[in-house]
Parts: sequence; structure tokens; C-alpha cells
Amino acid sequence: ATGLLSGTPSNADVGAHPVTLRVTDTDGLTAEQSFSITVTNVNDAPTISSTAITAATQDAAYSYSFAASDTDVGDVLTLSAVTKPSWLSFNAATGVLSGTPSNADVGSHAVTLKVTDTDGLTAEQSFSITVTNVNDAPTISSTAITAATQDAAYSYNFAAADTDVGDVLTFSVVTKPSWLSFNAATGVLSGTPSNADVGSHAVTLKVTDTDGLT
Repeated sequence: ATGLLSGTPSNADVGAHPVTLRVTDTDGLTAEQSFSITVTNVNDAPTISSTAITAATQDAAYSYSFAASDTDVGDVLTLSAVTKPSWLSFNAATGVLSGTPSNADVGSHAVTLKVTDTDGLTAEQSFSITVTNVNDAPTISSTAITAATQDAAYSYNFAAADTDVGDVLTFSVVTKPSWLSFNAATGVLSGTPSNADVGSHAVTLKVTDTDGLT
């Protein structure tokens, strides 16, 4: 008579397992065979257990904790960044990917993080981080001309810029003396003061972006 003992061990079955088989005849007499089956480990690749954070906001801190595990007892896992934008840093000891994107970083950025086990097997997580724009106020780039001479033409080119792509800037005058005129299309403040205008005159010019920041 023959008997077949069969099965497929998993990673959880690695190690020694006692087995006893018995044969019994018609009259109840028995014989036993006891032995131990040692299941040898086959290295398994690590698995990633964290879900990537794919959204970020301009000028706000971003942080994602990359995590992985391995079913092989005693395996040491090494974390690394394969691809990332320059505004992000990766701490291999903690698995934290972090940074603060600027206006220049608005848009999509490819990231690939990797985990490697003791025997060199790896797993990678690839994703894109989309940085959402936050509107920035325009900045004035010109220096005011603060001196004028009676009966001589005065002119000042008011200029401004905005880091937000596509923003339209609108120029306006808040305060000015009557002898000055302001061209909102060109940003030119100009005029010729008379004798009656000799003295100090307050001027306030304003630039407004598409979203109303000034």
C-alpha cells in the first residue's frame, strides 16, 4: 500500500514541522514513521503599504510617509527616491517625502519611490503630485520719480509684474494732483506743473491682478 503526503508551503510555513504517519493492518497492528519537514525560505519581494498623497498647494508644506513591509523574517528594508522634483526632499531613514512648492512649481511632478530588501528584491511606487496655484499679489518693479520742476514736463512709467501665469494687470491712480494725468493703458504718469503747483504732492498708483489682489 502507498500513501501520498503532499502540499505547498507558504512563507508563513518556513521552518521545521513534525510529521507522524501511521499504517494499520486488518488486525489493528500499527507502524509509525515520524520525521520533520524543514521548509526553506524563498525570498519574497517587499510590498508597499502606504497610499501616495498626490495633491499639493503652492506655498503650503507637503508631506507623505512612504511605508513598506516584507514577509521574510529578518529582512532589512532600504527606502530610496528614484525620481522627484527639486522642491521635495526624501528622508531614507524615516521614509518621509516632504517640501514646500513655490509658484514656479505649479503643475504636475513625477515621483518614484523604491524599497529594497536584504536580498535585493524591490518594489516601486510611481505617482504624480499636482501642485495647485495660489494667487500671488502683483509686485511693483519701477521706482517712483519724486522730483519735478515748474514749467518742465514730468513723466514716470509705473510698472509691475505678477508671478501667476496668465494674470492680467490693471493700472489705476488712487491719488494725484490735478496737474498730472495717468494713462492706465501704458502706466505713464505725466504732466507739467505750474508756479501754483510748487510744493509737495501726494501720489498713489495701484496695480490689480485678475483675482483682485493689489
